[in-house]
Amino acid sequence: MESMPRITKSGLQRSTSETEFVYTKLKTIIGSYVLLDLTFILTEKDPYFAVGPDHSQQLLLSFQGLRPWLLFGGLWMHSSTFGSLSQILDRGLSGWWGAFWHQTFRVPFLAPATFLIREGYIEAGTPAAEAMSLLVSFLQSGLLHASGSLSSVANTKPWQPLQFFLLQAVGIVIQRAAGELLRPRLPPLPERLRRGANLVFTVLWLHLTVMLYFDDVASTGLWVKQAVPVSCFEDLGCGLLRIIGGGRMAITLPGGRPYLLR
Repeated sequence: MESMPRITKSGLQRSTSETEFVYTKLKTIIGSYVLLDLTFILTEKDPYFAVGPDHSQQLLLSFQGLRPWLLFGGLWMHSSTFGSLSQILDRGLSGWWGAFWHQTFRVPFLAPATFLIREGYIEAGTPAAEAMSLLVSFLQSGLLHASGSLSSVANTKPWQPLQFFLLQAVGIVIQRAAGELLRPRLPPLPERLRRGANLVFTVLWLHLTVMLYFDDVASTGLWVKQAVPVSCFEDLGCGLLRIIGGGRMAITLPGGRPYLLR
């Protein structure tokens, strides 16, 4: 354990005691709970998140009768949920997805490429190995998120999540290629300018592509599902009025018009 760094280059931290481990996990859970609660309250005020981008008819929520499966994972695989924001500034879009964003599925997503490298089909450290790792990771991520869309009752477009995640791989390739092309032709740039360019490219690429994913999620009706069991913001009166009677539930859209959910 002494040979392992306290903080990795990606910004992930390991705990040195059980007390610190419990504290960091509780801090993440509480912060995420409050943020999820606030996000739900804000999105339920927007009809887009209730009916999706391309139709206005009633949506049937298919999640009411489902029982979630218990999922087990390696508790010690990642000590911190998210990496450092500095990874976005230093590496751009690849830093967002490869270090800052949660790495919950990193091991299974990289497993096919890891197998090919380990068995000698691809040489480690080569452009082919890097391209394979990039492609299979985002392909599997796209298929995973498309599965949720495909299993929804509502009229969705499962190919849009797949397009979104494949475009992230394209964006990483474009940014890296642009860097290789411009680096020899430009004088050394100040660190602030380089980091600012990485941030601008990351935000711009996500802004241009994310609606492929968000439109499909909105079409499923997922945003109108209660996100947390007890909502602090709803108790404070920030949520929409719910009309419940005869087994039916509705939200009040702008203008006072009720929209039947179930």
